Amino acid sequence: MTRKSLLSFGGCVMSAADRMMQYSQAMFNRMRSVKAREANDATPSGELAGLRGHKYCLVVTYRRRGEAVPTPVWFGIGDGVIYFRSLPHNGKTKRIRATPEVRIAPCTSRGRPLGPPFVGVATIVPPAQEAEAERCISANRNFMRRLYNPLVAQRVEGVYVMVAPAPKRVAASGRSKPKV
Repeated sequence: MTRKSLLSFGGCVMSAADRMMQYSQAMFNRMRSVKAREANDATPSGELAGLRGHKYCLVVTYRRRGEAVPTPVWFGIGDGVIYFRSLPHNGKTKRIRATPEVRIAPCTSRGRPLGPPFVGVATIVPPAQEAEAERCISANRNFMRRLYNPLVAQRVEGVYVMVAPAPKRVAASGRSKPKV
């Protein structure tokens, strides 16, 4: 990343919190486990209940060409769905808007899968439900999120994403990537 790209995004000047968020994302991308891509190749036999007790889950989104992109995220569980927070204009959010089918698996903070994935359908949470999403994520927070949230995340515009498990007939189809 060049200094110029960090100072402006889409023609507007970025705040210090935005720049800090961009630096932290670049650092985490370099630290990501090489085993994170295994979640896309694994048979989707997991369940939402398999995420209980974990602080991170691996969200595998798909580019328009069908290429899988795994990303570990902090998450929360509520009412049979999972919630996580993301930046509104980053790649993960754009991929979810284009292709809402995702795979979810429990993982380490670096993205190494700890269990089988399940197929889900992701949607952006409407503003009226954001408080519920944050409550669910906060209930599952760890020490690092407690530090990170007030310093960076709450100072940067974000969106909440909700992932509902897909019906079993879709999850059992055995597709490794969505149709393009």
